[in-house]
Amino acid sequence: MTGMDDLLKKGNKNFERSFRFIATRRDNVYREVSFHRFIPLAFYAAPTVLRCSRNIDSIVQDIGQLYENDQCNLFEDWQRYCKALYTPLLELALYGIQLFFLALI
Repeated sequence: MTGMDDLLKKGNKNFERSFRFIATRRDNVYREVSFHRFIPLAFYAAPTVLRCSRNIDSIVQDIGQLYENDQCNLFEDWQRYCKALYTPLLELALYGIQLFFLALI
């Protein structure tokens, strides 16, 4: 880990704020983050951590490892993520999951 163990936890209490923070930056800051790594960001990192991060790739990698270790359910977390979003952010989330599952076929 990068020394952020206390900041990167699925215990983030304000998920909805994190969801919207990340969703509004999907097309620029997080453009290169793959879908299965994007959704866990909202569950493990508060907006303040993400805003201050200089190396998003490292954060994404660390969170991805935590997410896998905790055996989280990507589909259930994606549903929770979508429930907190409003149009057009919701439309982008729906489009993202379609692309992700199409790539698996």
